[in-house]
Amino acid sequence: MGCIPTKLSYPPLATTFCRRRHEKSSKCLDPFAPIRHLTCQEHEWKVRVESRTFVPNATTTTSNSSGQSSSHPDLFSIFGPDFSTSLPPLSTLPDPDWLSKVTANPAQTFVSLQVKVGVSSNRGRRLVNEDTYTIAHTRVSDQDVGFFAVYDGHNGSYVSKYCQHDLHSFAFLHLQSHPMDVSLVRACRDLEEQVWSKQISGGSTAILMMLRGCDEVVFASLGDSQAILSRNGIAYNVCQVHTPTLPSEKARIVNANGRIRNGRIFGLLGVSRAFGDLDFKTSRGPFRQQFQGDLVSAKPDVVTYRRTRGDEFVLLASDGLFDVMTPQQAVLYVRLRLKSRRNVQIVTQELVAHALTLGVQDNVCVLLLCFGSDIGG
Repeated sequence: MGCIPTKLSYPPLATTFCRRRHEKSSKCLDPFAPIRHLTCQEHEWKVRVESRTFVPNATTTTSNSSGQSSSHPDLFSIFGPDFSTSLPPLSTLPDPDWLSKVTANPAQTFVSLQVKVGVSSNRGRRLVNEDTYTIAHTRVSDQDVGFFAVYDGHNGSYVSKYCQHDLHSFAFLHLQSHPMDVSLVRACRDLEEQVWSKQISGGSTAILMMLRGCDEVVFASLGDSQAILSRNGIAYNVCQVHTPTLPSEKARIVNANGRIRNGRIFGLLGVSRAFGDLDFKTSRGPFRQQFQGDLVSAKPDVVTYRRTRGDEFVLLASDGLFDVMTPQQAVLYVRLRLKSRRNVQIVTQELVAHALTLGVQDNVCVLLLCFGSDIGG
């Protein structure tokens, strides 16, 4: 996602006004003029995005050089005034004893679902960790149901934390009268409505997995977090990654009167589906007349399948992991260590530690779900 692996970027706005020509030969080409000028409506919308003032409880606070805290309500304050000088020094990367300090939580075992879950999350070289996760279960119609999710927040963790606390509750509620795939879609709709009504700042991608009994599995995805299934040692990308450069997503954005610049929506946002990001939910709000739908969609892709004998484990992970490892590399790394260590939680911590030693700069959050009794322990 570019030299700064984040969904938000803040390149300076290109000049939208030609220099005033005092000479009569005003038809001469101006070498400093952009190839295409923003329309008045586009310019007004973009200025609003870059100068948006968020709700009071969503203001990011940092410390200035004098040690006093200062508020930065602008869209990109989460990275500080200079991202390159905000990175922790290399000496803060993990030492050999680091992975024993990441988390004290043991692996969680769900016997009726035949799954064991490990989790690990780290801020990488970012100032804060905006990733969150959920591990929850309930009983519906005398069947155990598990809900597992990773949320990758951007421009703050307000939306990702809201997802962490509420999305599974919406899903379990709808599951009382709907199948799992419909329940996930309606839960995402309900949560997006809550984010809009409360005007919560920032945004979050999501990768969701619901498991009923021992074999029925449903995935839902928004954005660039991924679900990777290991089947007999082969990595399968279960869900589509939603970026503005994906042909189907690009067509949707352009049809809504949006623009893709440098792989980002109006040069700003690097994902095309997410919760929140209210300035990009242009089907409503003050700029709905200038657009023909949402630039960023909150409608998830849903995949349903049944577990087979060769299914070993699933990785739910934020995009930070895949900045430094391919899905197949991650599967081989996990599979080798599961067979030797047979401890799901330690293997999950080792995977995140390995990503950090490979130089990942983004937040990393991983849920490892091992199936059956022959893999993990």
